[in-house]
Amino acid sequence: MGRAALCRLMALVTAFGMLAGPVAADGNDPRAYTLDDVAWIAGHWQGAGLGGRVEEGWFGPAGGTMVGVFRLTGHGSAPVLEFLILTQESSGVTYRFKHFGPDYVAWEDEPITLRLTGASTTRATFENTAWAEGQLKRLVYTLADEATLEILVDLPPDPFTVILTRKE
Repeated sequence: MGRAALCRLMALVTAFGMLAGPVAADGNDPRAYTLDDVAWIAGHWQGAGLGGRVEEGWFGPAGGTMVGVFRLTGHGSAPVLEFLILTQESSGVTYRFKHFGPDYVAWEDEPITLRLTGASTTRATFENTAWAEGQLKRLVYTLADEATLEILVDLPPDPFTVILTRKE
C-alpha cells in the first residue's frame, strides 16, 4: 500500500472514530448520561469501613451539579474529608473530588477526575480516563436495596468495597 493510500485509510479511520463518538463501558455514548441517571445516590449514607466510621452525603441534582461530602473518622488518625461534585457537561457526567484534613488543606493540587461510563437505576460506574499505576481506577456505586449503598473503590492492586446504609 502506497503512502497516499495509507494516508487516505488513516483519514477514513479517524473520521469514522469521530463520527462514532466515545463509547462507555456498557456500550452507550457517555454523553447521553445525565445527573438524573445517578440521582438515586442522593441521601445521607453511613457505615463501618476503612478502619473507622464512614459517612457520605449527596444533594440531588440542581443547577447542573450534585454536591457531596465524605468523612472517615475513628480510624486512629485525623479525620479524612472529601468534597465531591458531579457536573453535567457536554461530554457527559464528570465526578471530581479532593481529599482534605481537618485543617481544610487539600491533599491534592488538582481534583481527581472520573467520567460516568455506565449507569442504570441501581448502578453507576465512574472511571478515571487518565488512569496511571498507583491511582484510583474507578468507583462503582451500587444500590443493593433502598437502604444499602455499596461503593467499590478500585484502587489497584487492592480494590475494596464500602457498604453504607441510608440514614434517615
